[in-house]
Amino acid sequence: MLALRLGLHSNLGGIGPGALPFVIGIGLILSGVVVFIQTAPHNATDPGESGPSDNAGWSENKSSMVNFALIALLAVALPWIGYLVATTGYVCIATWGRSRRKILTAIAYSVVIVGVTYLLFAKLFAVPVPVGSLFGGVV
Repeated sequence: MLALRLGLHSNLGGIGPGALPFVIGIGLILSGVVVFIQTAPHNATDPGESGPSDNAGWSENKSSMVNFALIALLAVALPWIGYLVATTGYVCIATWGRSRRKILTAIAYSVVIVGVTYLLFAKLFAVPVPVGSLFGGVV
């Protein structure tokens, strides 16, 4: 019944091609929640105990929250500006922010990564990727 409500069924009555990405997405969300919880700081057992480990999880937790916000922004921007622009922007910002690379290195890296994935999926596997409403639809 859930497959029917979410449009994951095929015309032949079975589970359709939309089911696998849905299941993988649910798994990724659950994995993200686990990582978020594991990186949360834990209270010291001794009230007098303090040190750098008290807030050690917060920096990773903030980084996870920023990455989550970037992915949400990517999901919102994708229909309007398309796969190439939105994903290049995401990879560039994520690479620049996480690895502290120079901005030109992050831009070059993101162009190469997104270009390779575009060629792989759009051209080799013939998977349509969103071009965005600003650029005329789907490739």
